[in-house]
Amino acid sequence: MAPLEWPHFCELRRGDRNFGAGDELRMPAIGGINQATATTLFATFFLFALCKAFWYIRQREVALHREWMIRAFAVGLAVATIRPSLECFLLRAALQLDAV
Repeated sequence: MAPLEWPHFCELRRGDRNFGAGDELRMPAIGGINQATATTLFATFFLFALCKAFWYIRQREVALHREWMIRAFAVGLAVATIRPSLECFLLRAALQLDAV
């Protein structure tokens, strides 16, 4: 197997830009401080899982790499699912208040 080259490391670096690398606490969040805290927690665990996966693939531990990549994918999928769901719930609540 060929050694891990520079472009693969760049793939790991893209992960920290997906969550804004801490910008969530400076921007106004829809859910206030609770949502900003949750986003920061999920982003931190997501980056931790990516770093562990990167570490294990560098050590040629493919099974452990796969486990950590699955964890990172699950956190990313959870965040990607909850955001549109939250918007739908807020929109529905706003429409019900207008109807009353």
